[in-house]
Amino acid sequence: MRFSSRVDLSEPNPIAAAETHCRCEGMPLGKLNDSNPTRHGLAPALVPGTYTADPRGPRPAREALASFLTELHRGAEGAGTAPAADPNRLYLLSSTSQAYSWLMKLLCDAGDAVLAPKPGYPLIESIARLECVDTIEYQLRFDGSWYIDVAELRALLDGPQGACIRALVLINPNNPTGSYVKAGEREQLVGLCRERGVAIIADEVFYDYALEPFPGNARLAGEAGALTFALDGFSKMLAAPHAKVGWIQVSGPETDVREAMR
Repeated sequence: MRFSSRVDLSEPNPIAAAETHCRCEGMPLGKLNDSNPTRHGLAPALVPGTYTADPRGPRPAREALASFLTELHRGAEGAGTAPAADPNRLYLLSSTSQAYSWLMKLLCDAGDAVLAPKPGYPLIESIARLECVDTIEYQLRFDGSWYIDVAELRALLDGPQGACIRALVLINPNNPTGSYVKAGEREQLVGLCRERGVAIIADEVFYDYALEPFPGNARLAGEAGALTFALDGFSKMLAAPHAKVGWIQVSGPETDVREAMR
């Protein structure tokens, strides 16, 4: 799996390195430049505890979300078969639009591409342009029910543009067709992405709207076969557009997950 060169993974600056060394040696340190009001009793009463600036979101919020998602997904899958959500692999965001933006930065250099479904909604293309990323369309076909043409996707990944394709966007269920990623399609797509080092971005904000209630419908959240970023949020789940809380759930082969999170 190759990640964007735009992501800065350079070594910490000398001051940060010295601070880390001192803390490892057990040396107590004070910060004369600490301007976090929650550390000094200056925050409003509505702000409980100390703000820790965790890039994934506050730990208690992620733990609460993980518990909620585990119960929700197991209820949907039946018989408790869905894997438990791990708070360490959840990222809280203001929206799934922000999630798309973050993931395109992580996965794509300028000029790289993501595969996006057609019919589909134009959000993906709009965000991709802002991130200097191209979108390559793959067609959903209709034979009484909408389905993904896996052979077409394989041809795109193996074609002239294949080397610049960094992610496959799967909208599960798709907007506007309402069609889910079917079990047979999923197995083939996960294999294709794993073999070619392509990540899966699974947009599942509409999952709870059972417009096509086939027995094999399942979330991609928690998929272990390929690096997968499952997107969801409360605005669609609660039919409340103003509830701007979204999240990314990361899963896949351990080495890829660890590197993506780093």
